[in-house]
Amino acid sequence: MTRGLSAEASFSADDDVRRRQQKPLIAVAMASPSELEFEMLDGIRAGAGGWDVVVLSGGYETPLRRLAETGELAGAIGDFVSDAWVDNLRVRGVRIVQLAQGSRLSVSANIGADFHQMGHDAVDALLRNASREIGLVGITGQDASQQIRLGAGSHPGLAGITICETTVATLPLLQTWLAAMTRPCGVVAASDRLARMVVMAARNLDLKVPNDVAVIGIGNQRMESIFAGVRISSYELPNRAIGRAAADLMARMLADPRTRNPGDVFFPARLIERESSLRLPLGVSRAVAFAESHFAEAIQVDDLARAAGVSRRSLEIATREEHGVSPGALIAGVRRREAERLLKSEDLAVERIGALCGYPEPERFSAAFKRWTGLSPREFRRQIRASGSRRR
Repeated sequence: MTRGLSAEASFSADDDVRRRQQKPLIAVAMASPSELEFEMLDGIRAGAGGWDVVVLSGGYETPLRRLAETGELAGAIGDFVSDAWVDNLRVRGVRIVQLAQGSRLSVSANIGADFHQMGHDAVDALLRNASREIGLVGITGQDASQQIRLGAGSHPGLAGITICETTVATLPLLQTWLAAMTRPCGVVAASDRLARMVVMAARNLDLKVPNDVAVIGIGNQRMESIFAGVRISSYELPNRAIGRAAADLMARMLADPRTRNPGDVFFPARLIERESSLRLPLGVSRAVAFAESHFAEAIQVDDLARAAGVSRRSLEIATREEHGVSPGALIAGVRRREAERLLKSEDLAVERIGALCGYPEPERFSAAFKRWTGLSPREFRRQIRASGSRRR
């Protein structure tokens, strides 16, 4: 909850001592709350130790400034516009943690997803799927778009990249840009919303997705795939982990004002390849891609065989030859990797992790995980955390 606002306030060392003796008031600033921001907020709340947390959305600048003026605001977490703007908060003793996506700051630690690596890896996936030219659709001035462009441009297999960066993406603009590209082409979009618009622009030009235009977005937002009419290949952002890391840093700064800026921290994101970018020939590679994008569902070996366009028996033989395992073990391997990743990096309940990995019944998940690792999910998580504590 927030406390009363006064028109004028000044910050002093006494204010800081008094403020730290109270329940710290932390503002979380979100320009446009969405499913992704709510995941980040979950991570922040998981790391908030006895704080009062107020969420400011939309035009948060004025209420945030007023909170700072009261002298009661201990810290702010958000994606802020510039160093100069943040300095107005810092001079009042407000600790700042930057959730870098729109911009980066030099006066604060920047915590976020590794968009640079995403750009590089997306190009790798599109070239692997026979794209002759690569394009980027981004937002002018947005740090995430800039990092994606830099990462894509650093790929050794790429001579150049066709860029469409704009403050407002429209279908006519995207259609004109897309029509000039050499096909088959691949497009990396800075969000799933932009990816959906690329799909719509391609259809308006009578181009096939992915045969003529392969598309990869960022955010893994299911509604955009529904609106696009095709499952969009997309990066799943580690937003809960980012939020938790931001909260952990804020906690250290509140406990000790002398805490030094630890430097930028960027988390890897996982690419989930789906129909919008896969030009893979029929066979085991399609079965693997299907397993990696549908492992949370109740898929069976027959589903993999249909995706691969072969009989179940043919898939059994080919999978053992290429991967040394059965198709069923291939599905289990994907689920195991995801379960271990979530147990290591997320604070989700074990039951929730099991459901996300294709095991809606907790008992089945626990039995499967113990079969894979010799440990129950909870024992595995305890060991990982104990190991991390010892390293620190």
